[in-house]
Amino acid sequence: MKLRVWLLAGGALLVLAASAAGASRGDRIVFVTNHLCGGRQVECGRAEIATVRTDGSGVAVLTRNAVSEGTPAWSPDGRRIAFYRPGRRGQVWLMDANGSHQHQLTHLQKTQFYGELDWAPTGRTLVIKGFASTVGSASELWLVNASTGATSKLTNTVLGEAEPSWSPNGRWIAFASEGRVNANRIWRLSLATGQRVQLTSGSPAALYPSWSPDSRRIAFTLGGRIAVMDADGSHQRALRLFGTHPSWSPDGQWLVFVTNGDLFKARPDGSGRTQLTHRGKLTVNDAPDW
Repeated sequence: MKLRVWLLAGGALLVLAASAAGASRGDRIVFVTNHLCGGRQVECGRAEIATVRTDGSGVAVLTRNAVSEGTPAWSPDGRRIAFYRPGRRGQVWLMDANGSHQHQLTHLQKTQFYGELDWAPTGRTLVIKGFASTVGSASELWLVNASTGATSKLTNTVLGEAEPSWSPNGRWIAFASEGRVNANRIWRLSLATGQRVQLTSGSPAALYPSWSPDSRRIAFTLGGRIAVMDADGSHQRALRLFGTHPSWSPDGQWLVFVTNGDLFKARPDGSGRTQLTHRGKLTVNDAPDW
């Protein structure tokens, strides 16, 4: 089903959204669909959260408003989606898997949040990227209580932690460093000790880490290609897949990723490449989470 279906009348949209009800995390991929202005490569402030079945059918738009949402992430049980919604300082929002019960989780007053988040495997906590002030500083990781929205600062370094991904075994958070110090590297942070281990070198750029379901491997973007490595940074392998923002399927058999503004999936060895979305000229799809 092509994305132009989203522009149908409101009743049809409700039918599409309802089709996502009751779907599990493994059945659907959540992502951002961004409408561009008049054919130009300019955002109109109309990025929405949507889901699609893993075969590319059944697109459902879950948000529809005058702001641009971003960085959606499935809860471990597949019942909720956390996402970024702009406003005063930007906040974490939650909704049910079918887009219902949208509500603001955080009420950040000093921390600047512009997206990038992930769930702890317990489903009780989220990790987000934030800035401690409005005047510029290194980005840090913060923990958010998924029930109350209360926040606590997890890191305090000059690295600039971004794009956090929480390992399914709960032991580590992988992240990409940004800013002026050791940028464009993948790191692993131990939740138990606070120790940081650098997993990739500085060239080419390594971004968007994503843990495999067994916590043994990390998929990431390496110089514009999809790559996979072991959890300790060894056996790095760039696949014959050009793209970015990979995310593992819950069974570990597939990766979803973005190429030229559309979602594709492929096996972790690079085989079986399949296009899932067909965006047209006025839409760019990004930030998938399986």
